[in-house]
Amino acid sequence: MEDQLSPGLPKQSTHMAVLQLRLLEFPLVNIRRSLSKLTGIGHLEVSQKIGKQRQEITNTMIGQRHNIETQEAIARVYQVPRELLFDERGPDAGRAAQAEPETERR
Repeated sequence: MEDQLSPGLPKQSTHMAVLQLRLLEFPLVNIRRSLSKLTGIGHLEVSQKIGKQRQEITNTMIGQRHNIETQEAIARVYQVPRELLFDERGPDAGRAAQAEPETERR
């Protein structure tokens, strides 16, 4: 059954690739975009596997939807922990961090 979920890279390789991209501070949206090429599983196939509309998958992957259940299901298909694919702090976390003034170090 594991082979049906991810025909591209083996589970551990996909997980390690995503982890490395996170450590290199690649934007999450770019990491999520790369999953189709890494695994060979596109949004249509994900939608069919989890019973959601393709547009919902696409919107979740580009960060416009933040349904945790959908995120969990997507992560299961790609066999990567949800925490590596989606920001726990929500959609505006990156903007809020950029807007904070830098404090002077002494």
